[in-house]
Amino acid sequence: MKLHRLFYIIALLVLFSCTSTRNLYESKRYDDVIEILTKKSKTATLNDEELTMLKMSYHEANERDHDKIMELKKSGEPDIWGKVYNLYNRMDRRQNLMSRQSADIKKAINYKTLNLDEEIAAAKNKTELYICAKVNALLEDPDNNNTASADSLVNQLIKINPHNSNIDALKIRTVLSSANSIVFRVAAFNNIEMPKDYANTVLDFHGNLIGNKPYDVTLSNDKSYDLMIRVLIEESAISPERIDAVTFKESKDNLTATVTDKTITKTATVKGKIEYIDLSEDMTIISTPFNITSTFKYNFAEISGDKSACSEQTLRLLNNDSIGFPTDEALLKDTGRKLNKTLQNILFEQL
Repeated sequence: MKLHRLFYIIALLVLFSCTSTRNLYESKRYDDVIEILTKKSKTATLNDEELTMLKMSYHEANERDHDKIMELKKSGEPDIWGKVYNLYNRMDRRQNLMSRQSADIKKAINYKTLNLDEEIAAAKNKTELYICAKVNALLEDPDNNNTASADSLVNQLIKINPHNSNIDALKIRTVLSSANSIVFRVAAFNNIEMPKDYANTVLDFHGNLIGNKPYDVTLSNDKSYDLMIRVLIEESAISPERIDAVTFKESKDNLTATVTDKTITKTATVKGKIEYIDLSEDMTIISTPFNITSTFKYNFAEISGDKSACSEQTLRLLNNDSIGFPTDEALLKDTGRKLNKTLQNILFEQL
């Protein structure tokens, strides 16, 4: 009796499954049909009705998407490419599902490979170009609605291509556009010692506006800030002082000189990140790493023998006086000047 009941339950489940799939097909939910039947094919044999539904769903879904793509392209509107890109991707995902089916199923549904790579790449590129242009246009008039729309578009761009070279600049623009009052800070990890005036060097800007947004380089108790741009020094290193010397002989008109060509080098490296912190939420919105290097390199020569035997290149080096190495502080200050230029390029020139 229990065995009969089990067979009855299984039969009901099979009947329900077939009816459910048929209902999806009749509702033109073709991708749902494909999803169900391609999964089922891994563990069971599809019957004739299921093979027919799979075949029709696959081809009708592709035809529907292709027609929609052609319709969008004919419109000539600049904002179509995100939709076109999504449709091509849907066709490609559908094709990938079918490509993993058995040879018998592929034959039964008349499966043929669609070469979509070039179309997907072209639509993706045009989508990225449109998003970048649209974000820039929205931020020309940065009210709350436009800023929110721009931020949403930047998030779309990140999903489409997280390596797009415009993402950082666009994210920074949207963050700055939503800010009302900005304060800069320079900070270093506790074990890192920097020159006393390093922060002043890094934050040596002209004026007090980024676009049309006011900023301060020191905290004012009379103001309420909603955005902090913090330069965080995480690592500072000074290389050993290095002297490279090459000794050789030069001769001319029976005269000889022994030349020692010396190059002295010393490098300072500062690493960290530029953080954009929403002060109202106490949350870091963007964190951009930096790696700034200042290298001192000086070349001079010393000789023993007759100067008249020397080449023109050696004579030029002899005009360079022998000098000592710069101090650690001097090199670190130079990294501060370079970091200042980096910030100005990001915040005042590109935006």
